[in-house]
Amino acid sequence: YIVITVFMILLNIFFHIHYYNYLNRKVAHYAIGMYVLSLLCSLKVFLCNPGIPNTRSNEVAQLDEEDKEFCDKCHVWLDSRKFFLHCRQCGCCIEDIENHSAFFGKCVGKGNFWSYNIYFVTHLLTLAFMVCVKGYNI
Repeated sequence: YIVITVFMILLNIFFHIHYYNYLNRKVAHYAIGMYVLSLLCSLKVFLCNPGIPNTRSNEVAQLDEEDKEFCDKCHVWLDSRKFFLHCRQCGCCIEDIENHSAFFGKCVGKGNFWSYNIYFVTHLLTLAFMVCVKGYNI
């Protein structure tokens, strides 16, 4: 993740330095802002808890027996009213799991779902902008 992120930052810096004089200033600033938003969202996805249950929480301990569920793989009690799934790559249960992202090296779940989606949308818009500018100048 870190190597690819540094590479993408350098690519965007060189792109905007090279094409800044050919672009409308407002458009260039929006594109830079879009990429900064993408970068911030990727950092949030990478650093946030994806939805790993807190084993020290008293919430599950206070639930009735029928509302609890035990995970044999990670040895924690879970709230059966919520959706948990055990991830084989991470080795723990994740609440509202979407997938295990190989790019980030972690799961996408309740804690980082929206940041993950915003990251990809803004990254795709930035990439489309770069392709359109390059195609226009050829």
